[in-house]
Amino acid sequence: MQFLKKLIREELEKVLANLNEVDFYKSVDYDKISSPENGKDSIIYNYEKGRTFAGDTLEVDIVNLNRYELVEYLPKSINEESWSFEFYTVYGTILIVDIKRTIRGGKNFWTLKFGQLYKGEQIPSLIGEMENIEGYENFKNAVNKNIALKMDPSKY
Repeated sequence: MQFLKKLIREELEKVLANLNEVDFYKSVDYDKISSPENGKDSIIYNYEKGRTFAGDTLEVDIVNLNRYELVEYLPKSINEESWSFEFYTVYGTILIVDIKRTIRGGKNFWTLKFGQLYKGEQIPSLIGEMENIEGYENFKNAVNKNIALKMDPSKY
């Protein structure tokens, strides 16, 4: 058994010694991913462009989102990415808006969760949610019609 472990360790060390970060970068064509024909319905997978998309598109298209601060853009994979926005109220609570885009079966689905985190709590209370809406335009329209007014920070 010890001989087998030693053999596996040596083989892994050989493989890992030959790998570079450059090899991982080349495994995905980031130019095609981050410069899509229709940026509103394709995964961005680029931190700078993802944050720009949040400010130039999400905050402009979704009512009241421009009053929130972008806290995080996270490209989880070439099929999923998310944005997180926060607003600190005068009462010390935090309003949180999480937006996620997922590609499944070649189709683009958007999800928005809106909640409030009270002082001393770990998990926010969910106020509103829209899940698995196909296409950015449908998502934008549904959120503005159903949740955007609840996201007005002056109400909290």
